[in-house]
Amino acid sequence: MTEILLHDLLSHQEEPGADPARFKFLRCGRRWGKTAFAEHISVIGHGPLDHRGRPLWKGLLAGLDIVWMGPTIPQTNIMWHRDVVPRFKNRPLCKLNENDKTVTFLNGDGTPFAILWVRSAEAAHSIRGIGAKLGGIVIDEAAHMDLEYVWLDVLRPTLMDCGGWAVIMSTTNAGTDGHQNEVGARTPSYFNIVCQEIQDGTRDPDYVQFYGTARDNPLIDPAEFDKLVAEYPPDSVTLAQEIFAKLVVGGAGVAFPEWSDDAHIARYEPPAFQGTWSGFGDWGYTKPGGLWLAWTGSERSLVRKEYYFKETDPYTAGYTFGQMILPFPRADYIVVDVPAVSDGGPTITEELQRGITDVYGGLAARPPVFIPPPKGAGSRVTKKQLTHQQLKYTRNADGKIPPWLLPKVQFHPDCPNIIRVMQKIPKDPKGGEDVDTNAEDHPYDALAGWFMARLPYSERQRQEKPDPDRHPGWNARGEENQRAQTLADALRSRRQGPRWTPYKNVGRH
Repeated sequence: MTEILLHDLLSHQEEPGADPARFKFLRCGRRWGKTAFAEHISVIGHGPLDHRGRPLWKGLLAGLDIVWMGPTIPQTNIMWHRDVVPRFKNRPLCKLNENDKTVTFLNGDGTPFAILWVRSAEAAHSIRGIGAKLGGIVIDEAAHMDLEYVWLDVLRPTLMDCGGWAVIMSTTNAGTDGHQNEVGARTPSYFNIVCQEIQDGTRDPDYVQFYGTARDNPLIDPAEFDKLVAEYPPDSVTLAQEIFAKLVVGGAGVAFPEWSDDAHIARYEPPAFQGTWSGFGDWGYTKPGGLWLAWTGSERSLVRKEYYFKETDPYTAGYTFGQMILPFPRADYIVVDVPAVSDGGPTITEELQRGITDVYGGLAARPPVFIPPPKGAGSRVTKKQLTHQQLKYTRNADGKIPPWLLPKVQFHPDCPNIIRVMQKIPKDPKGGEDVDTNAEDHPYDALAGWFMARLPYSERQRQEKPDPDRHPGWNARGEENQRAQTLADALRSRRQGPRWTPYKNVGRH
């Protein structure tokens, strides 16, 4: 028999400690008491008590093995020396193994009773061999590891075999957690995604989420907590995630914090005989690519139709997109960014064009023309600045957005992938005026390339109507111009931008 000193659960920890859920996500800010909570439930267990006073989900005290997991080996070394060694070293019937990072609890005859394993996510695969005695797993800083791989590939199948429980705790992380999928680094972290799904009610009842901050901890002076909060600017990413553990979407940490669903998602149908139509896209094969159709009116644009594809040849992509947009008014052009081809065969752009041309019945039907976006030094900075300009809007004092203050570009719900990316794409982690290019950025690149290929609303100049009483060959003082012009020539000379710009027939004159 050995004595182990444990923290009692504090008042704010009793609810998660007594909840019957098998998988508990603790979305808690710094100093909530996650470590003390983990130590208590690992030894005693958690959940409602039976008639003998034993918890539903058992721990080391019941002879079951428990795993503590951190993101990296250096972090688990800190857990070992800070939390494990001081509590269990030199205790009777406790055997510490520094190399394996284990604490073995012994029976009186020296045989193993239960084992506490300390493991990193980097060595998660080693948990597969622990066996049927695995009672539960505690994961610390889960938002800062590849939790999707660790949970779905290793831990969840292992817990199925032994019927174990899990407590997964962390501050939040709206950025990437290192998980790589077919579109690159995924954002936000899997921890954030699961917490949001639990909050939305789309997860199995086995999953439950608890939220808290240091303000809930009775051992923390509230005045001291308020002083800590005052140290940060109101829009601080660290304040939102590390202190308040917020599920940040469309705010701190993302490339376009001005995004708001009520401002940027619009369900209306463009007027049939007003405005112009065009398109944009970004090519992808192994990683998804996309093509979008957009309408441009006199004041704003609406991204109306989306085709998101993967491992599709360019002819098929062009043909499929052509069929999707055929019911809409004909687009003048489609701005698409494609890689260069050096094998001497048809280029990706030529194959896209061939596909959409076949849908429209040949060149005589004037199908939309694929054109490249402008590129050059500083173009990525310009693309992001233009995107900010087009997403900008203004609310009244009552929080509503009047029609004349809506953003210059909106998105129809038929375009879910570009909406998803624009909501959550993170900003450049290096601090530059760009997005995180390791994240899924094809929809953003396509949209920004479309902005680059046309005259933004903010840069258009209003044209003055000619004076009908003024002869085009004479000035206001009655003096003959150096080169007499017809009225039509004078108007053409004042036309702004390239002839194919979607604004050539719209705007105020």
